[in-house]
This record gives sequence, structure tokens and C-alpha cells, in this order.
Amino acid sequence: MTQKGFTLIELLVVVAIIGVLAAVGVVAFNGFINNAKINTVKANHKSVVKYIQTEFMKCDYGGEIDFHERWKRGEIEGHSYLEDVNCQRINTTINQSSKMTFMIDYIMGFLSHYDVMGFTNPFNPNWDNGTGVQGNHDCAEPNSETVGEVNCGWEPGTTTIHCCTRFGNDPDDILQTYIQDPFI
Repeated sequence: MTQKGFTLIELLVVVAIIGVLAAVGVVAFNGFINNAKINTVKANHKSVVKYIQTEFMKCDYGGEIDFHERWKRGEIEGHSYLEDVNCQRINTTINQSSKMTFMIDYIMGFLSHYDVMGFTNPFNPNWDNGTGVQGNHDCAEPNSETVGEVNCGWEPGTTTIHCCTRFGNDPDDILQTYIQDPFI
């Protein structure tokens, strides 16, 4: 009578092969996850820049700023000062050369406090309101907890908005976009 089955050596070889495949798979999966986060940060950067440009255009062509409309509909609680931050006031009472700096402060303040646009930082989703956006024209330092944040703000002494996003810890892992003042 012969017995059928696997020998101990055969089982150990199979377990070793499974272990090697699992180790390679984990490394590949971690690389895939990191690339997905980087791509999300790059997409957030482009979306924030487009959002800012769109808000400027809406106001310039007689429309209304998104956060003012949301405040009027009751989607944003409190913040009664938003009643005064509307395109009619901006177009009639704010000096033409000051419109961009006035608007960018409110736009970035809105985006950095409310994640209504879905710009969450994939590297640090719970950092600083979890919005993934900050109203600052400087680029984040490498190895900081702000990797993944989109920073946009008025560049002092210029008529430019500087958006900078760090997507890694290397000094060159940044995206930068400059938006010229559309109102002058």
C-alpha cells in the first residue's frame, strides 16, 4: 500500500516560494500606493490653480464667488463677513490693482477651512483641517508634515499668485504655478 501526499521538503519549498512572492508583492504594492498619492497631489495642485482662475473669471465677468454663494445658501455656518465678500462689492469698491490680493486671501481661506472641493492631502489627511490647501505663497520644506499640501498666495511685491505643492521629500519634488493678476 502506497501513501499519497507531500513530503516535508516539498511543503517547505512551497512555503518559501509563497514568502518570497509575498515580500515582492508588498514592496510593489507600497510603490503603487506612493505613486497614487503623488498623482493625487499633482491633480490637487492643478485643480486648485484652475479653481482660483475660475473664481477670478467669474467675478470679472459679473458672476459670483463660490464661497459667497455657498454662504448665502447656508452651507457655511457663521462667518457673517462673507456677506461683504462678493463680486459686486469687489468690482465697485476695491481698487483694480488690489482685487487679486483681496480675492486670493478669501479664496484660500475658504479652501483651507472647508474641504468642499475634495483636495484632501493624501500623505497627511488629518493635518491642519485636513483640507490639503493652505493660503501661503511659500513652498513647504522637505521632510515636513506639509508634504502634499497645496500652498497658494499672493507673492509680495508682485502682481502674481504663487502656487507651490511639495509631493515628496527631495528638494526637486515640487510643482509651481504662477497666476498673473487678471484684473490689471
